[in-house]
Amino acid sequence: MKKTMKQFPKELQPRERGYEYGIESLTNTELLAIILRTGTKDLSVIDLAQKILLGEGSLGDILELGVEELKRYEGVGQVKAISILASLELGKRMSKEKKPDRPIIHSPGDAAHIVMEEMKRLRKENFRMMALNTKNHVVAVETISVGNLNSSIVQTHA
Repeated sequence: MKKTMKQFPKELQPRERGYEYGIESLTNTELLAIILRTGTKDLSVIDLAQKILLGEGSLGDILELGVEELKRYEGVGQVKAISILASLELGKRMSKEKKPDRPIIHSPGDAAHIVMEEMKRLRKENFRMMALNTKNHVVAVETISVGNLNSSIVQTHA
């Protein structure tokens, strides 16, 4: 008798791992398992996802399949096949979108890395402000004040 995902320890369940460690920490098998939602009476959803990935070779190869070809896998009907293809198509479209290169700041070192190369050659002190959005993506880097050799005066407004 196969195990259902609820019978696995929480740290092995893809949805729980995604919540705990972030969706980017999951393997392709785990991501596909989340899309599939359920397995069959003989295969857990993880086993079904792994069978599809091993059978097709890669996510890109799966995207080239049609609904009927995906339905060859036991446990994959029309709804699951469309869900898989729609998810992969979203990823494909997202990769084609033009978006500005906006690094993410996780630490002061990340912020320093962004401006260090340019600022290390400056002959005067510069006070710069880095604006971030709610996801810590850099939105702008602005020079607030340019001082002398070793200081820069910054005036704040209350």
